[in-house]
Amino acid sequence: MLKRRNQGGFTLVELMIGLIVGLIVLSAVLYAFISTLRSSRDVLNGTRVNLEMSTISSLISSELRRSGYWPVSGAGDSPFSTSNPDINVLDSGNCILYSYYNDSVSGAEAQIYRGFSRVDDEIRYGNATSALNDCSVATGWGALSPSDLISITAFNVSVASLSIGSLTAREVLFSITAKHANDPNWSAQWSDTVNLPNDLE
Repeated sequence: MLKRRNQGGFTLVELMIGLIVGLIVLSAVLYAFISTLRSSRDVLNGTRVNLEMSTISSLISSELRRSGYWPVSGAGDSPFSTSNPDINVLDSGNCILYSYYNDSVSGAEAQIYRGFSRVDDEIRYGNATSALNDCSVATGWGALSPSDLISITAFNVSVASLSIGSLTAREVLFSITAKHANDPNWSAQWSDTVNLPNDLE
């Protein structure tokens, strides 16, 4: 006579409980992964916006410091004065035009006219008119940052003057507000003050 062996195994209830516990653990791991991914994306977006803002601000600052530069010799008398300024703010502070002398070029082309302007959620940069009074040329200028990365929501510029004897010391104040193009929850504001080394008489 054969003896019947009891086979070991899990009951249906035990299998269901194991399945539920496994799903709970898997959900916790998945939630932690998604949270880490979201946090990493937020940090990356914030870093990109701040890096672009820093780069744009640095470029604007270094360019504006050239305003009014005219060599002491070899270029004739400087054309810049309080009555014929080397810098002009237009469009309610959305555009700034400036001029300076370029030592690497000779002749009439040595005087450079440039500008920065906010156009279509970008800050653009390019050549200005010799009268420093027309920001409409900004439509043909190049963008300082990729529009698929950041969107410029505000650009404000102002020039403050301080008279010291016969000289006029000046500083340019500008602020930029931008948001991430694909994640508008990430925005940043950047402000800077540029002291112009080339004073006017």
